[in-house]
Formats: sequence, structure tokens, C-alpha cells
Amino acid sequence: MIIIIIINNNNNNIIKTIVCQVYTSGLQAWRKQFSSERDKLINLSFLRLFRAARLIKLLRQGYTIRILLWTFVQSFKALPYVCLLIAMLFFIYAIIGMQVFGNIQLNEDSSINHHNNFQTFVQAIMLLFRSATGEAWHEIMLACLSQRPCDERSGSSGKECGSDFAYFYFVSFIFLCSFLMLNLFVAVIMDNFEYLTRDASILGPHHLDEFIRVWAEYDPAAWYVFLRPGPDRKGRSS
Repeated sequence: MIIIIIINNNNNNIIKTIVCQVYTSGLQAWRKQFSSERDKLINLSFLRLFRAARLIKLLRQGYTIRILLWTFVQSFKALPYVCLLIAMLFFIYAIIGMQVFGNIQLNEDSSINHHNNFQTFVQAIMLLFRSATGEAWHEIMLACLSQRPCDERSGSSGKECGSDFAYFYFVSFIFLCSFLMLNLFVAVIMDNFEYLTRDASILGPHHLDEFIRVWAEYDPAAWYVFLRPGPDRKGRSS
């Protein structure tokens, strides 16, 4: 009886999902008792994750939470441009790294090894990404200095590869990537948050959403409210 009441109520969509998930898990538990090992290929226990959807109901209760969520959504409009700028930085440094450090011999005991080198464009991008996270970038820099043995398959005419240019190369990359580029993400989010929380007299799209929510309390059917002239303070019809 309770299940029928919940299903007939249009305002309990999240509760409907949770109830259906609970009964689905119960059916699967019953199925495990009577099925063979071959029939246990489909595992429906992942449906328990839908219980976390109850947290969505918190968005209806707090105006501040909705502002933070709306700030994050609005920031996505500018984030692709920041990502494009970072991609250009990685592309330029990857090409330079392939030309300067691509002939260094691979040594599994050093930071320039089979999984971490400048021999191909993809490997160079992965190495720069690892350096951007701050993981042992100084060891990679020292492994790219001059007087390093050359890879026989690189076709280099010299006996020594590497360059002292690695100091400027890695220090400038870490400075641009870690201290400037990544902070642009924070700057974009802070700029949108400041715009959405400034003076309330400045109207924006979030004000329209708030108006729709409040108006729904007076006009749930989203039809209209008929306004008619009423008597003024003196009792005369206006």
C-alpha cells in the first residue's frame, strides 16, 4: 500500500528510484539462491549507488548551495579556453623537448627510461604532464643535462646528447604551468562567484530561476493569476 502511494505521488521521483533499487537488490538476492553459477553474469548491486541521489534534495533547501553550483556551471563556459591555452603550452614544450632531449639514451636506472622520455610526441606529453604535477621533475631535469650518452637508434652523429638548456626548459615550464596556468582555473571560478554574489539589484539568469521557484508557490499549475481592479483606500473602485 505504501508503495502505491509513493508511485502515485509525482513529487517523490528520487524516492521512487530508491525504492525500485531496493526491490531490485532483493530480487537479485533471491535469484542468487536459486540460480546456477552460469546465471550470475549480471550483477545489479551497482544500483545501490543511486541511494546517493538523495543528496540532490539538499539543493532545494539552501540558496547558498545553489549559488555555488550555479557558479561551477557558469565557469564551464570559460574553462575550455583555459584548457586550450594549457594545451598550447604543452604542445610547444613537447616539440622543443623532442628536438633537444629526444636523442638521450634510455636508462632504466635514471629518470629518462622506457616509460619517461622525449623520443615521441606522446611520450613527451606524458613526461610534461608528470612534471606539471611536481613528481620528481628535478630528477628528470638532471637526467637531461649535457654529457649524456646518445641512443644508437636515434641516428645522432655525436657521442654525447643532452643540454644544459634543461635548466631553463624545466624551470620555465614548472613556473608557467604550476604557478600561472593552473591558477587560471581558480581565477575563472572566483570571477563567476563574485559576479553571482554582487549587489542584488543586478539581475542575472539566476534571479530568473529564483523568481520561477517563488512564483510556483503561488501558481503551482503554471497557468496565470488574474489581476482585477480593487477598491482604493477610500472604498471607491479604481
